[in-house]
Amino acid sequence: MKYLEWLFLFTIFFGCNKKEIYVNTPTDKLTVVECLEQAKLKGFIGEKGGVLKLRGSTNPDDDFIVTGWDLKPCHLKYGLGRESFPALIDPQYSPIVDVKDDYKDDSRMIIVVGKENTMVYPIKLLITHEVINETIDGNPIMIAYCVLANLGAVYTRIYCNKKFTFALSGYTYYEDNVWNGSDGFILWDRETESLWWPLIDKAVSGKMQNVELEKAIGWRETTWKNVKKMKNVLVLKSGQTMIKPTKWKTYPEVNCK
Repeated sequence: MKYLEWLFLFTIFFGCNKKEIYVNTPTDKLTVVECLEQAKLKGFIGEKGGVLKLRGSTNPDDDFIVTGWDLKPCHLKYGLGRESFPALIDPQYSPIVDVKDDYKDDSRMIIVVGKENTMVYPIKLLITHEVINETIDGNPIMIAYCVLANLGAVYTRIYCNKKFTFALSGYTYYEDNVWNGSDGFILWDRETESLWWPLIDKAVSGKMQNVELEKAIGWRETTWKNVKKMKNVLVLKSGQTMIKPTKWKTYPEVNCK
């Protein structure tokens, strides 16, 4: 009986300490197996039948398959859940005359210069959306801004001769040797549910894994003072939201050759 009691105490003691090590040990001290275990204990990753899934929400249908992905799971930082930020898919705009007093001269803006209009995306609005899906002059683009990494850019949405629609996965991620260890959001595309990490400009899981994000042309960052000097200006309208689509187009196969 004494033997069984000691065995029980030994299991409890070392089991609890093992869990504490996985959860609290700095990620650079963890082995690959421990790194995965830490993410599982935090509830970020699930595994069944050898398939790894990244939790998208409390609904299992929102999980992302991440078997064989490029990221280290213990470097994940959980956000607010899949699509908590309304990444717009039908953005609306206001003429500059209607919002001329809404911004200070030094307010930061991302602009995309089209043939007919210059489209303006105030950084303070991009913080609330983080991703805007748009088509300008027939070119599908994504305007993105990550407040944690202070990274703003405009990317094409055409990859492998197909058009993609982007949204927020609800997770952020960091690598010590990328952008000085800055935390950056992870995106996903609706058509293949691949994950993309803009801090390294490529897809890190799914059918699109290793496909590089490509920056669009005709955009730059400037200030409101400069925007006010431009003609034919349309500014992203504030207060927009997005009703999450219940279904969307998917690409069962993607040929990038």
